[in-house]
Amino acid sequence: MLFFILFFDSLLLSHSLNVLIVGGSGRVGLSTLNELSKLATTELLTSSLPITFTIGCRTKSSFNRAKARKPASVGDASFIPCDVTDPSSLNRACANMDLVIHTAGPFQGRKTPAVLDAAILASSSYLDVCDETSLVSLVKNSPKYSSIKNNNITGVVSAGIWPGVSAIMAREAESLLPDRKADRIEFSFFTSGTGNAGPTIVSATFLLLVTPVVEYVNNARKLRVPWSGEKLVDFGGDAGLRKVRLLDCPDVETVHKSLDIPNVVSRFATAPEFWNLLFGASQKILPDWLLADREKMQGLALFSEPIVRSVDKLVGARNVMKVDAYSKDGSVVTLIHDHPDLEVAVGLATAAFAIEILKENLPPGIIHPADITGESKNEILRMAAINATFYGRRFCD
Repeated sequence: MLFFILFFDSLLLSHSLNVLIVGGSGRVGLSTLNELSKLATTELLTSSLPITFTIGCRTKSSFNRAKARKPASVGDASFIPCDVTDPSSLNRACANMDLVIHTAGPFQGRKTPAVLDAAILASSSYLDVCDETSLVSLVKNSPKYSSIKNNNITGVVSAGIWPGVSAIMAREAESLLPDRKADRIEFSFFTSGTGNAGPTIVSATFLLLVTPVVEYVNNARKLRVPWSGEKLVDFGGDAGLRKVRLLDCPDVETVHKSLDIPNVVSRFATAPEFWNLLFGASQKILPDWLLADREKMQGLALFSEPIVRSVDKLVGARNVMKVDAYSKDGSVVTLIHDHPDLEVAVGLATAAFAIEILKENLPPGIIHPADITGESKNEILRMAAINATFYGRRFCD
């Protein structure tokens, strides 16, 4: 009898989990694959998770270029063709997957969560790095997607570095206040250049310049002009003082709703300051219809990539997230996450969420990072802090 118990236990342990990374040939997708591969066997986990990876992208040539560029990251991952604009290709790609990770940005301008639809059809768990507030809200509020809870499917949306880990930092900061209740949360983000994240982050920023910025003021949802509301923020460390400006981030919406915080706002800055001035000038000079054109902005980003890469070499790829939680009595808790490379940071953060899904530590249904509590919250923060500086300060009146 003991032999059979051990035999079946060994079968369970040797079962390989199938993970599809849509957009896996891109920088965020490759970084996620690389970091998830390492986390699955690291000592941070109580047991290793054998994973079979599949990279989903439009063409085999894209897969081959990714493999030539980062052979260690691709490893033994296989290729399957899929396109986020082609539902039938997504349905084929998601079949028989335990987890589908969607990293194929930019997400701005997309009206339907096509990859999530395909994952649900395949009864696969789902994770994305979506940074488009309207799409995130659609998924969370629609009965169509809330019903996946009944099918024991877990779907975590907006689960990268920011949005994602930043929202969990907001929950953590609130819990450290003396009364454990925040009246206001302020998100401040800084990235040197593109953070090695590639042209997608450039095109996404241009698209965000025509996206009204959601801010909550005394529980009222306000729409602000993007790239306005300049404020000087001290990020500490090498980042230091930076001028940050309003830029839409789903964390504002999700943290307000998940934590019931009446005042929430998000700002962003990059380096060198020339890029900030360029974004501001583009927002004022270029017509909205042009800035909102996904193909044209992606084309512009690809055209400017050599220049962007040259600047990245000069300024580095640092990413800093600062979350300030204020209570009504004047107490303040500040959490800062400082990583030397955004590309690595976003891959690590996404992988941390994936680990918690694969270990079945997160409940079924559509959830936001700010919904995550308990040990899963702590584990995600711990894994996301690998090779980063993560610290907090508390000021109490």
